[in-house]
Amino acid sequence: MNDTTIMYLMIAGIIIICVYYSAKKEKQSQKEATPPDEKEQDKEAGEAETSEEYPYIKSLLLTKKEWAFYKALKPIATKYHLHILSKVRLADLVQVKNDYKGRKYFKYFSKISSKHIDFVLANPANLAIKCAIELDDNSHNEINRQQRDYFIDKVCETVKLPLIHCTSIEGVEDQICEKLKIYKK
Repeated sequence: MNDTTIMYLMIAGIIIICVYYSAKKEKQSQKEATPPDEKEQDKEAGEAETSEEYPYIKSLLLTKKEWAFYKALKPIATKYHLHILSKVRLADLVQVKNDYKGRKYFKYFSKISSKHIDFVLANPANLAIKCAIELDDNSHNEINRQQRDYFIDKVCETVKLPLIHCTSIEGVEDQICEKLKIYKK
């Protein structure tokens, strides 16, 4: 082997070691973010092999705050016979009108395809969407987030999809009853 080959092998080795430790560090940070009752599931699931072509690892669907909200929302949803869906893509809740084709269609579709709603309440019999819930945090104070929220508000208003913005579970049951025009139990 010549010096150039040895140098390339050393560089490749360093890159492999960096990638390994980077993945290990990412895995550790995800474990720290895992809600306590989810840690056991992660252990049972095992760890998948990753590669440069598929540099992915499994992640949690909900943040700690979203998970806490979900657990508090569950008894409310059960009480009113509603099913909770989380992180639903806006494009799965609304669609572009059929009379828009080609570029015009994709112009409007692209605006909804990469946005999601934190929680959706649906009829468990057929998953008909009843209400959307956005759990707002400090990021909603940022200008770009406010623009996103305004867009989602207008879309929901246009299609008559009730939307609740909240920062915690406080008052959400009252808002659900008001938006769905049902009596509080």
